[in-house]
Amino acid sequence: LQTELRSQNIQLQQEIEQHIKAKTALQNIRDQLNDRVNEKTTELVKANARLKREAREHQLTAKALRHSEQRFRRFISSISDHIYVSRITNGQSWNNLYISPNIVSLTGYAHDNFFDSPIFWLSAIVHPDDQKIFNQHTRALTRGTSHEAEYRLVKADGSQIWIRDNARVEGSDDSLVVYGVISDITGRKDLERKLNEIHLLGQGLTLLHSEGAILKRVFRTVGQLITFDRSAYILVDDFTNELHFYNDTPDGWQCELKLPITHEKSIAAAAIRAYETLLITDTTTDVRYLGWASGWIGRSELCAPIRVGDKTIGALNIEAAQPFVFSRADRQLLETLAAQTGVALRNARLHAEAEHRNRVLQALNQAGRTMTSSLDLATVLERAMDVAVTMLFAEGVAVLLYDPVQEGLTFEAAVSPGSKILLGQLVPIEGSIAGYSFSRTESIVVNNVQHDPRFFKNVDDATGLSTQTILAVPISYRGNTIGVIEAPNKLAGPFTQNDIELTEALASFAAIAIENARLFEEIHRSRQHARDLAQEVVRVQELERQRLAYELHDDTGQILTALKLWLEMTRDELPNPADPLHEKLEEAVNETGYLMDRIRAMARDVRPPALDVTGLTDA
Repeated sequence: LQTELRSQNIQLQQEIEQHIKAKTALQNIRDQLNDRVNEKTTELVKANARLKREAREHQLTAKALRHSEQRFRRFISSISDHIYVSRITNGQSWNNLYISPNIVSLTGYAHDNFFDSPIFWLSAIVHPDDQKIFNQHTRALTRGTSHEAEYRLVKADGSQIWIRDNARVEGSDDSLVVYGVISDITGRKDLERKLNEIHLLGQGLTLLHSEGAILKRVFRTVGQLITFDRSAYILVDDFTNELHFYNDTPDGWQCELKLPITHEKSIAAAAIRAYETLLITDTTTDVRYLGWASGWIGRSELCAPIRVGDKTIGALNIEAAQPFVFSRADRQLLETLAAQTGVALRNARLHAEAEHRNRVLQALNQAGRTMTSSLDLATVLERAMDVAVTMLFAEGVAVLLYDPVQEGLTFEAAVSPGSKILLGQLVPIEGSIAGYSFSRTESIVVNNVQHDPRFFKNVDDATGLSTQTILAVPISYRGNTIGVIEAPNKLAGPFTQNDIELTEALASFAAIAIENARLFEEIHRSRQHARDLAQEVVRVQELERQRLAYELHDDTGQILTALKLWLEMTRDELPNPADPLHEKLEEAVNETGYLMDRIRAMARDVRPPALDVTGLTDA
């Protein structure tokens, strides 16, 4: 055991010595490692410091990049245009490298749709009618040629917009890069369309000469340019100083309201008075709004006055059921259309005046020919009335002729209220405007007859007419005044010097025609008297013929009949038929029969019996 113990101690001692050696060697290694760690630590500290510097530099660079990207994104988002970058390979395939975020607001489609499918733009966005334009655009870019095209897009909600696709191509033969900018030009196209509509309206209005047709054409264009619910036009009546409101109804334009131009409860009246286009965004805040269209109230109103030279003649008015519908652009458009309407209405009125004057002159010429060619007094006066009504636009026209028996003027023809009552009525020479014109052979115009002592009120009392103005023109023939043409109440303004001159020309034609008609009537009466005398002579002759026919038929015929019977009886009483006397009696009977036939024929020729039996026409 001790030996084993000593062996174990020796072994243990050896192990301890080995352990000490190993520990010493380990310590040496540890010291070496510590030296190396310290060396590496120093290197790491230096490297870490370098990395920190690089990290700080990277952070600054990243921050600068972020700022730059943010500026770029703000720049991209601040413009309405869409920017794209695409690559075209040799196989002419397109790859979208960059699509700006504006593509979402431009088209309504998600951003990823344009990366997932390179042909998504053509297949889903480009309008079918404009795909030919788009294909020409892409072929030019594929050939390496920068190109610009305008075409329509169909957005995700189905609406359409116009765009301008401006693309620039860079790169080599094997790879082309397209830098493109797409701009929404819908506003410009809409403006071009509106300007074209205004241009077409101007051309169309030059061919129209009716106020109704002009305003119908104007409001058709207004409907194409501005959205509204109700429309109306207003015209100024200079004679009454009123505004006439014409509303668009299913039966056409109807005058549904008349207001004084000074009326305060009317936006249109205010616009016309101030010659200023009024845009009312919310009518509930404007005390001037007048809901004159029955059963309907507008919340937005736009009214543009119509001006001809220095004179305002009316206004164009549109309304919408909702507030804040009309914009400043709508106001400018309506002002432009109102200006065109003013020019068209002025031309139409000038044309109407020229046509009216031409019609008056033609009617006057025709009336002169008709009146001078007619010998019937009623026809002459009727034609004079027709022409006077056409010329004067008066409430009535009448012809008064002088009656020497009653020593006054009588109504021979009239076109006016109560004209049937007027015919034959006597107007005194003294105490009447017509008599004043007749006695002085002078054309006169009285603008306020109710305060004129010459006014003969009995006519108004009889007819119910309220006379305010009168035009009276004498009818003279070879220095003799034979009557007067009189016209009350011109419907459009006062009587003018032109009215007097035209009526005087008509009166000169009428004077000749009236005198001719009177002469013809005298000749006609003379001829009628001669015809009556001739008819009396014929009647006496006819009675004489009738008496002669009756005597021939009744008296002479009966005597011859009796004579024939006596001769026949005498012939039959002879005993010998061969007696010469028998033959002579036979000849006498035959001659008597022949004479009876001649007498009957003569009686029929003088007075045929058919006249008494059937009458002259049937006979």
